[in-house]
Amino acid sequence: MAKNTQKNQLESNKKARKKYTEKNFKYQTVCFKIEEIEAINAYCEKYGIAKNTFFREACMNAIGKSIE
Repeated sequence: MAKNTQKNQLESNKKARKKYTEKNFKYQTVCFKIEEIEAINAYCEKYGIAKNTFFREACMNAIGKSIE
């Protein structure tokens, strides 16, 4: 029975995260040349930065705002 309770909690958390994301975030697709994205991937891997964070910070810095 404990497994079912854990499974229900995981499903519940998954649904809650999805609802929160849908309410608070929008997705944007960006195209890069292969060489450009490979350089970005290498940079992010070298410094342990998530690519999403890298792009958000770069974009917000470009418009003079910070990530909250």
